[in-house]
Amino acid sequence: MKLAPATLRDWLALPLRVMAMLALLAASGVAVAFLLTTMPGQSATGPLPTLSKHQLARQERLRHDVVHLASTIGERHVHRPDRLELAARHIEGELRSAGWAVSAVGYECRGLVVRNVVAERRGISRPQEVVLLGAHYDSVERSAGADDNASGVAVLLEFARSIGSRPLARTVRLVAFVNEEPPWFRSPLMGSRIAARQFAARGDRLTDVVVLDAIGYFCDDPCQRYPPLLDWFFPKEGNFIAFVGRARDWLRLRDVVGTFRRHASVPSEGLAAPRWVPGIDYSDHAEFWDVGYPGILVTDAPTYRNEHYHRHSDLPETVDFDRLTRVADGIVAVIAELASR
Repeated sequence: MKLAPATLRDWLALPLRVMAMLALLAASGVAVAFLLTTMPGQSATGPLPTLSKHQLARQERLRHDVVHLASTIGERHVHRPDRLELAARHIEGELRSAGWAVSAVGYECRGLVVRNVVAERRGISRPQEVVLLGAHYDSVERSAGADDNASGVAVLLEFARSIGSRPLARTVRLVAFVNEEPPWFRSPLMGSRIAARQFAARGDRLTDVVVLDAIGYFCDDPCQRYPPLLDWFFPKEGNFIAFVGRARDWLRLRDVVGTFRRHASVPSEGLAAPRWVPGIDYSDHAEFWDVGYPGILVTDAPTYRNEHYHRHSDLPETVDFDRLTRVADGIVAVIAELASR
């Protein structure tokens, strides 16, 4: 049967409409992805400037903590309870020496009492509002855990020392989490799950949660890998520190990255993404999401970068202390600014 001219035109136009719709959807997706990966300020570029005398002193403190946790103590987990205890005591001692009020929140894990180490400095004008900085201090079995996560704990301790007696509007809470690594990850015995639910149950107002997890491994060659499609938006060189949050936390993430870039001389990237993106919830921050708190992860993305990740070779020698120092500069400034508002 011969089609009427109008019907033929409509039939021929259908594929064009479909193609136009697909092109529009693709363009919209790229635009949204660009928006969620573009951060304010300028990421550091070019050769790294020479560390100042102040930064060199900071570098030595960071090195001391990483070496103590990863070499002097070494593996620290439930199956090495004596070493896990030594790590907790080291953290408690350093926090107390820095003038913080320290408490231990213990719970039973397979017949052993383990604990999150919590330190707090009360705000002067809005003490009911809390900025939390956290990092897990356990290591996975058969790994010394230098990058993952002695590096994060070292920067947490450096913040505690650096803030001194500076008055802050909001309360700052520092938490060293136990049991982040498998087999406890995402289990009821994960330290950050215990902590987040305790804070939520008593109605604590956490305005910001920043978690440090593996922040000391960098590479200048194309060593960086990504989940599908993200390589369109980020560099191939693993010379940057990453800030990761949910799409709903986009404005909060931009604020944190912008502050970091004003104070840190190391490249940085930010990603706000749906939770189904692989890697977006691979640390303690996700436990705070689950109870209604915001959460941002700061990381070198070891799953996609560090060949020593969860291996015996994750040793202090693999940590880039020069760049870790620059990361610490930025994190100290970020937490201080969040707590000063």
